[in-house]
Amino acid sequence: MTESNLKSFLQERFSPANQKTLLNHLFSDGLTVFSQPKILIEAADNVQLAQQIGSVSLSDGRNLAIMDVVVTDAVQIARNRKGLRDIAAKYIDQNIIHGALVFFHSPTQVDYRLTFIARYSAFDLDTLELVQNETAPKRFAFVLGPNEPCTTASRRLMELIEKRTVDLKALTEAFAVEPLNKEFFKQFKDVHFKKIWTYLAEYHWADFLGDEPVPTDPKEKDKRAKPIRDFAKKMLGRIVFLHFLQKKGWMGCSETSVIWANGDKRFMQTLFERFTFSDQFYSRCLTKLFFDTLNNPDRTDSSIFEIDGLKTCRVPYLNGGLFDRDIRPDGHFVTDAIDLPVDYFRDLFQFFDQYNFTIDENSPGDYEVGIDPEMLGHIFENLLEENREKGAFYTPKEIVQYMCQESLIQHLTYHLTIELGDSQRPAIQEAITELIRAGSRGDEKNRHNLILQHAPRIEELLDDLKICDPAIGSGAFPVGMLQEIFAAKMTLDLTLNRAEVKKRIIGETIYGVDMETGAVDIARLRFWLSLVVDEDEPQPLPNLDYKIMQGDSLLESFEGIRLDKILQQQEVTYVVENGQIDIFGRIADPQISMHFSDEKKEKLRDLLRLYYDPEALKRRGLKKETVKAQIETIVHDHLDSSFELAERSLERQTGDLKAEIRSIETAMRNNPNEPKAKRKQKEDQVVRKQKNIDGLQTQLASVRASQQKLSTLDSASKPYFLWHLFFPEVFDRAQSGFDIVIANPPYLQLSRIPTEAAQYQREGYQTFEKTGDIYGLFYEQGIRLLRPGGMLSYITSNSWLQTQYGKPLRQLFVEQTNPLTLLNFADTRLFETAVVETNILLARKAPCQFQLQAATVGADFDKDKENLTSYISRNAFIITDLPAEGWAVGDEQGSQLKRLMEENGKKLGNWPVIMNYGVKTGYNSAFVIDGKTKQKLIAEEGKNADIIKPTLRGRDLRRYNFVSADLWIIFIPWHFPLHNDPTITGGSKKAEEAFKQQFPSLYAHLLVHKEGLSKRNQAETGIRYEWYALQRCAASYFEDFNKPKIIWAELSDIPKFAYDESKMVPDKTTFIMTGTNLKYLLGVLNAKPALWYFNQIATTTGMVTTMWSKFKMEQLPVPEPDAETEQQLEKLVNTVLALKKANPSVDTLSYEAQIDALVFRAYGLSETDMLYVLDQFPSVSSREREMIQNNFRNLARGHFTALA
Repeated sequence: MTESNLKSFLQERFSPANQKTLLNHLFSDGLTVFSQPKILIEAADNVQLAQQIGSVSLSDGRNLAIMDVVVTDAVQIARNRKGLRDIAAKYIDQNIIHGALVFFHSPTQVDYRLTFIARYSAFDLDTLELVQNETAPKRFAFVLGPNEPCTTASRRLMELIEKRTVDLKALTEAFAVEPLNKEFFKQFKDVHFKKIWTYLAEYHWADFLGDEPVPTDPKEKDKRAKPIRDFAKKMLGRIVFLHFLQKKGWMGCSETSVIWANGDKRFMQTLFERFTFSDQFYSRCLTKLFFDTLNNPDRTDSSIFEIDGLKTCRVPYLNGGLFDRDIRPDGHFVTDAIDLPVDYFRDLFQFFDQYNFTIDENSPGDYEVGIDPEMLGHIFENLLEENREKGAFYTPKEIVQYMCQESLIQHLTYHLTIELGDSQRPAIQEAITELIRAGSRGDEKNRHNLILQHAPRIEELLDDLKICDPAIGSGAFPVGMLQEIFAAKMTLDLTLNRAEVKKRIIGETIYGVDMETGAVDIARLRFWLSLVVDEDEPQPLPNLDYKIMQGDSLLESFEGIRLDKILQQQEVTYVVENGQIDIFGRIADPQISMHFSDEKKEKLRDLLRLYYDPEALKRRGLKKETVKAQIETIVHDHLDSSFELAERSLERQTGDLKAEIRSIETAMRNNPNEPKAKRKQKEDQVVRKQKNIDGLQTQLASVRASQQKLSTLDSASKPYFLWHLFFPEVFDRAQSGFDIVIANPPYLQLSRIPTEAAQYQREGYQTFEKTGDIYGLFYEQGIRLLRPGGMLSYITSNSWLQTQYGKPLRQLFVEQTNPLTLLNFADTRLFETAVVETNILLARKAPCQFQLQAATVGADFDKDKENLTSYISRNAFIITDLPAEGWAVGDEQGSQLKRLMEENGKKLGNWPVIMNYGVKTGYNSAFVIDGKTKQKLIAEEGKNADIIKPTLRGRDLRRYNFVSADLWIIFIPWHFPLHNDPTITGGSKKAEEAFKQQFPSLYAHLLVHKEGLSKRNQAETGIRYEWYALQRCAASYFEDFNKPKIIWAELSDIPKFAYDESKMVPDKTTFIMTGTNLKYLLGVLNAKPALWYFNQIATTTGMVTTMWSKFKMEQLPVPEPDAETEQQLEKLVNTVLALKKANPSVDTLSYEAQIDALVFRAYGLSETDMLYVLDQFPSVSSREREMIQNNFRNLARGHFTALA
């Protein structure tokens, strides 16, 4: 059988004969067909007959059950996945050991489903060994039959047929979804999306960007073409959306039919193939379909769609904004007169034709092999502009489900506990957990069943929920919350209308904001699709324009004008840079004010109410676009008026100051003989007032620039978001705010976005740190947006746990929230495209109880073999210590051990030592030279030897010693050679001339690199110091380089603390430590206990490389030794140093094992503690472990002798 033949075969209707043929092809060996099938269920739960018809002995010794399930018409095989899942869970799962292949079919339905059920946890796919912690089976399905493309199914199953033997691993790979997703995305992005937007940029530039000239620089052209790419994404998104819709059978229904059924399952392909003018497919066909049909509620012929070449048919009205006309950045509509080459659409539809579009989103444990809406979100989130540069990454499905479920469990448990009492909390938590995680109401025969007793109240709590994602991306979390709330409500009340329940959740519970317009579009699309899956006939989509919105979540102001209370207060404020002014020009007053009239506020409220009500719009004869424009005009006019007010105030104040100066100058002219002291006083007054005028002029220029910025704002891309204006139902209620804020905010260093960072700093974030990350501000904003008792649920980089810039955030969590759960994904990469370690934090806006459930999710976590919840239950422990210096998340034994080491040690920062950076050149090519160049420069001028110093890099360091690479640094401090002259400041020409005269050869050497040197830090080079000077020259501690010191590398996967007495000047990748007890400290720092502790508090680069920063080193507890221990340790360290100096590669393991044992003992640790620490280091050999253990025991017995 060929692949083509197999595809045709799979597109036939189900029949027992075809079933047998397929099984024989797949499993030529090992197939056993039962002569008497085993009946599992008959005539119950929408099942006519379920039976095991055979089994397969796979080549790996595993057994595969073959099941046949005939369902009733109540179960739509092609789309009712939940019904099939329930059948499988109830009647099949318990009858399989390793896996099952199940045929779901019906005599009255043409399509059937081939489902592979695998008990992933029962075996390891690589080793094929049994493993523990068995979890629920996972299901993967192909939908087959006349209505399906069967392209992927035929290709995958053909690969199985061509194998000589089939094992469970091969079967799993044949049904795997992830490779299909990657294959689809690569082709979609690299071929179709790319060629469409590049063609539009080449031939339709003016249609999107008006008179804006085409940049000649390719990079600039690519940057300016963003609106074109946005258009291409939206057009493709609409086409993909209609592929999901046509799967429902709603597109191209018969014009005479009164029901929405039996439409063309290939409507879009048919439309393209039959449209008369294929070279104008977009301008004359798609525009009519999108804007005049799908988005037109006033069609005279109701749902009729007529187009050249296609038989008249029915197409539904969808509303909702997805098919609104596109708007250019300048506010004008994008013209319809846009077309693409015919083959672009032909290739696109042929590409889509190869895939099964499934409307019901996959969930962890249940996958249909096809393109689902969640995959659509994944695709378009990857296409969002500069997403990776902005630190935005797609959240894995398993993580989304965990965070959504846990947030709901915490929310419901909290409120029910308040009402029923603390004594009921354990029972409430258990019952709610079962409801949310398992979809179970518990034992319904139990008259004390908590869920049944309080079902109405639980439903009410779910209905009252207000949930927001302030960085919505493509909608993973809001859609996840929709699914979880929906499942809970349907479990509580089976009589509910599925579509109406979803519509209510979307319309009244879910909110989201994102900077990217494209993200907002895709998130809305996913919500609409989630409704479509449960509708029996098309309904107008809910208007999500003021639910899922574009804007900067972190700013509720624009250029200093606060907008957070626009509907609540009488005055708005404008804060100026240096002090404040009012409308009368009084600089002493705290702020300028502008009256926002009650009439204007009421008009705004009325417009917002109107926008949400399609019927009211229709009664008033208004279009939603008109109402939306009026709302935005009011906000725009308010901003504009505020700027005008500020401008008038600044001008008035400037005028007053000028008048005062004129008055003073007149008085001086009229009294030329007044005393010099008084005249000097008046002159000083004039100077001060003129300085104030200069400052006001600067502010005035800033206000006018802000006005100009306002006038050029892209209507679809606002640099602020008006939380209180657009979500009044959230913030006007008692205890205002959201119940749950859930997000995967971007991870982006604020130093990379200085303009935006300045605005965020002005917004008043107490966690703002210039060296910090934007996700920290999202944490703080999330807490601000919550109502008292609300839940914060974020996944972010875990760098805040230990970094110095994370300190304000750690303090915020303790001061303003009650942290409940912290999962630290150490050395575990959740995001394929992100080199970052992450954490999940769940916290309640309530007083901190210091009972944080924490777990480290390590490399041993495999989402395919265990769900996150069960992993946490095995590994979690309670943390009661949440210090501002850093939060350590390990395991319970490690947490106790860490506390013990802290009790028995003194922080290194409190020892008599000084720690500093190495030297930063800013341009190594000029300053760092090899030995040959050094000799040449000294030969030219002997005094150059005093300027050229030996240097080390982090990579040259080893444990205890270093290996010189014969590198040298030309040490030129600022203002050299006049660096000791206090009168020399800035980029001194005098200093440069002296350098040129006194050290001509060095000057000539550096002059060759002048261009590169001058391009260093532009804010400092040539301004604070001369172009030829080092960028940072350790001016305040240079003499420390000449002292005995410990040197260590900032980045290293192992401790590399080296000792130096040779006056090395290490580079910026290192730190140095000078002071007393250095030999003792060297031994401690290179020992296993210190390394283990440092790993608990240190941050990493995301690539398992530890950052040995000064801030963290200062926190390291070091035991204060007795005289004997210090003497023994220093003796061993001296021996190691001597041996390594003689031979850097010498084996010093026996000495270092004694050092380790002494340090373990100095910390007061037990042998059990010692073994625990050693277990954390896989690199420790059994020989080394035994040596350390024996030395430790000898110390305990008093038999220890330090090796000579």
